[in-house]
This record gives sequence, structure tokens and C-alpha cells, in this order.
Amino acid sequence: MKTSKWSNDLALLNQIASMLRLADSVLKRTIEHSQAQGYTEHLEEHRARLAEVEEKLIEVNEELQGLCLLHEAAILTGNYTESRPG
Repeated sequence: MKTSKWSNDLALLNQIASMLRLADSVLKRTIEHSQAQGYTEHLEEHRARLAEVEEKLIEVNEELQGLCLLHEAAILTGNYTESRPG
């Protein structure tokens, strides 16, 4: 596999993971704030969304780990080629 393919895939997965971590943080703060202010109307909805975000973050992290392992295996077996620009 070429370097640019690995780099693009890793960059994309890292961006997705960053966005999910941000969403996770915002939802947790929203839940904490809502509880502190006594707003219970949307708490279950926020908790459900938080669970979805956490599940997706686990999936993305597993994909990242898998891609890193494949990358390492490609290097070790000699199936790794560097792409040259242009």
C-alpha cells in the first residue's frame, strides 16, 4: 500500500475521532449543566446521544488501531511502498 493512502486514511480517522471526542465533551457538559440547573426535560435524549457518540468513538479507535497494525505488517512483510508526488 502506498504512503499517501495510509496517511489519508489515518488523517481522516483521526479527524473523525477528534470530532467525536468534542461531541462527547459537549454532551457531558450539557448533561452536567442541565442536572445542575434542574432541567430534566432533555436529559434522556442527551444521554442517548452520548451513548451513541461513545460507541462510535470506540469503533473509530478500533479502526485506527487496525489500520496501524496493517501498516506495520505491510512494512514488516515488504508490501509497503512509498508514493512519490507528481
